[in-house]
Amino acid sequence: MKIGIDIDGVINDQARFHLECGKQFCDKHHISCVPDQASYEIQDMFHWDELSYRRFQQEYYSNFFQTDQYIRPRAKQVIQYLHEKHQIYVITARKSTLPARFGSLDTVEAVTEKWLKKAGICYDYFFCVSKAQEKWAVLTRQRVDLMIEDSPAFLSQSSLYPSIMTVCFDAAYNRNFFGAEAILRIHTWREAFDLINNLERGVCS
Repeated sequence: MKIGIDIDGVINDQARFHLECGKQFCDKHHISCVPDQASYEIQDMFHWDELSYRRFQQEYYSNFFQTDQYIRPRAKQVIQYLHEKHQIYVITARKSTLPARFGSLDTVEAVTEKWLKKAGICYDYFFCVSKAQEKWAVLTRQRVDLMIEDSPAFLSQSSLYPSIMTVCFDAAYNRNFFGAEAILRIHTWREAFDLINNLERGVCS
């Protein structure tokens, strides 16, 4: 089976990073803080202006994009297991300007691949696009069978690609888009492990 896996929000716990570091940033800079956890983007979650958002990126983005402290429990182990039996496609949406936001001179592809290697994430193929919706072209071209994703923008288009099994890594921000109730959801990497094992045994539709 060809399995596609997103990074931010799937391998990494993006919601926990946003909430923890967003609150720290607000406390540090004496900003009023009433987070909206249903927001996908952190600037929307905390209602920051552009200046505050850029400042947050400079101070905290390296915690998320260059360390493994926000990797979800058992993500490494499950992906390693899957890699022994399946082809793993890591497919992420990150803008080319991202590294400069936290002071790196590398390209976004280089930053991401260095992180994957440092974090010990096993994979066969890596793709980096600029928008979540652009992943569908990669999935279709590569004939990927299953994609684990968290982005509402991506998930909202899943009905247009019935040949690709779409699995949502559940978060508060991806429960309310049109069609959300029809998406298969997981909450942990243990559930991802069980789901794919069941698919292999033909006991999960």
